[in-house]
Amino acid sequence: MNGTNPHAPTELMERTPAPPDDRPLAPPAIGAGGGSQADDASWTVPPLTGGSLSASLLATARPPSYPGPAPPAPTGGRPADGPPAEPFGSGSAPSDALPRLDKGGRIDDFEVVEILGNGAFGVVYLARQLSLDRAVALKVTANHGSEGRTLARLEHPHIVTVYSEKVDESGDLRLLCMQLAPGASLRTVMDDLKTIRRVRRGMLGQGHATQGQVGPEWTGADYLASVDTHARVRASLDTAALRDRELLARADAVEATAWIGARLAEAIHHAHQQGVLHRDIKPANVLVNQYGQPMLADFNISQERADTAQETLGGTLAYMAPEHVEALHPEFDTTASQVGERADLYGLGLVLEEMLTGQIPFAPPSHDLAPLERLRRIAEDRRRGPTPWAPSLPSAEKTLRCVLSRSIAPNEELRPASGEALAASLDGCLALREAERRFPRPGWLTRAALRRPIVWLLIAALAPQLVGSAVNITYNTTEIVTKLTEPQQREFVNVLMIYNLVAYTFAAAVGWRVLRPVVRAWRAMSGARPPDARLVDEGRRAALRAPLWLLMLAAVGWLPGGVLFPLVIHADNGPLAPHVFAHFLTSFTLSGLIAAAYSFGAVQHVATRALYPRLWVDPARCRETARRELAGVPWRLRLMQWLSGSVPLGAAAVLLLVAPDEANRSLRVLVAALIVVGMIGYQYTAAGARRMTRVRAALTGLDE
Repeated sequence: MNGTNPHAPTELMERTPAPPDDRPLAPPAIGAGGGSQADDASWTVPPLTGGSLSASLLATARPPSYPGPAPPAPTGGRPADGPPAEPFGSGSAPSDALPRLDKGGRIDDFEVVEILGNGAFGVVYLARQLSLDRAVALKVTANHGSEGRTLARLEHPHIVTVYSEKVDESGDLRLLCMQLAPGASLRTVMDDLKTIRRVRRGMLGQGHATQGQVGPEWTGADYLASVDTHARVRASLDTAALRDRELLARADAVEATAWIGARLAEAIHHAHQQGVLHRDIKPANVLVNQYGQPMLADFNISQERADTAQETLGGTLAYMAPEHVEALHPEFDTTASQVGERADLYGLGLVLEEMLTGQIPFAPPSHDLAPLERLRRIAEDRRRGPTPWAPSLPSAEKTLRCVLSRSIAPNEELRPASGEALAASLDGCLALREAERRFPRPGWLTRAALRRPIVWLLIAALAPQLVGSAVNITYNTTEIVTKLTEPQQREFVNVLMIYNLVAYTFAAAVGWRVLRPVVRAWRAMSGARPPDARLVDEGRRAALRAPLWLLMLAAVGWLPGGVLFPLVIHADNGPLAPHVFAHFLTSFTLSGLIAAAYSFGAVQHVATRALYPRLWVDPARCRETARRELAGVPWRLRLMQWLSGSVPLGAAAVLLLVAPDEANRSLRVLVAALIVVGMIGYQYTAAGARRMTRVRAALTGLDE
């Protein structure tokens, strides 16, 4: 705010008064967008008919209380000696000033069936095109703007198609004949979803949900039911689109939000590729047909990037990027040319955040403020970034929140580079959530690991060392220590203390170095703000490396003892018989292999099931990434099964071979225990391997 923006209007808020709180919801503008000025004020959800939705949806729902959509403001600047720029919003006649057509009325080639809705710039009718005898959406506006020409070149399955544009000279009206999209506006659907959320929380009639209570408490079936309830025209059969409806019907809120967002991001990217900026992305400008497919509409205030001579700004404050708001304020240096593609992505991010959680992550400014002060507050609030989340465990939903938070980053450079990039990230969220739903049902140990994976990672690494220590102590006590001389026993204790101090210190240092990226990534993902993607990616890869590192660490910690103990005792208090060397080597080798085998298997399970699937910030092309990163898992699982069965049984066989004929009871019990451990361990690791194979298949999209 270093100076004055000569291109910003000075009459912004005076020309966009907020509608009264009791203003009823206008009918959705099916087929043409054209959001009502009630789009961002409080209103009452109209009574719903039919059996698609519960009767309890007759309660009120309150979207963000921001002013209605602002008409466009010419911001092309003016010569130093020229006239001042036009007053804000003088470019188009409001829809209230347009003539209304009655049912059965004719205009040009169209016969009106009924009014579908009216927005800031025009009236939308369900009409029949007489020459082709087909139902269309007819948008009637004042003879200004280039929406028809803009839409005509945007051929995309998720952008409303324009069939023709005509001018009625008698009334100086522009007639835009467009594709009829039977269904509802996304604004209407989202209002129903908010009410569903409140009903399911038992908070009906108690006002807004408090911060931290928001959550995706609706499903794709609820989304489709709302569309069906509000649809005024039956859709024609489209077998290809039917697959999308089937996907949504079995989706939860995370999957539905990600899929809808990805399709809209693709539509926005297509418009940007054609050089068109929408500049008014909001729920009322998205139509939803009866197959659940979103369609971007209402390009009234869109801007062609090549047209810098007369750039226009308008839009809806509730869904504006900070640079967009700043460009409307006379004291900011931001100009219309700086409101680019990423401002559209910001608007889409806010729409999806509201859809998922039921609210926009910004508090609306007070209506008591002066108009320009309200603008300033909105801009400053958005430059500070959205309110923090309530801390929660990482999941596909948390990853989706990360993607959406990145799209509404205060700095446009931190947002996705394009709609295509955002669509890839949202599709990745969908893939992650689908994978979560395919994971095998967790047992009590897995549920515990999912709640506290770092704690259970440490338990998985350390508990097998205790088993190895039990084997080592039992064998040493029965076969070695009791047969040493008293000075050799004292030397054994001294060596044991020094060896354990060095070995455990070394293991702790190396283990922390191995696990530190995992711990940092998990803490970051569990926090209240979006984490750094590189930090989390490194933590995810470190989690996969941890089992092999801990396998090697266990081997390095145990195996040298089989040589060092007898050598030191022999050097200081020797001599030692050759069979004592053999017993030390056997003791430490068998104990180390048991500890290494089971720690490897347990850590592999925690890393694959409880950590790896939940450490994603940007899941774009996550299946391809998972195929690459999880390529080594199959052979690890085979190694895990082989070690878990072979090592204990092999240890029992070795003990039977080296034990004297008069082996004591403790040694016989140890041999029996090793056999039982080997049998049980193999069964458990085989079952764990099957579960991890299913996890890998779900994450990669490959067959098991």
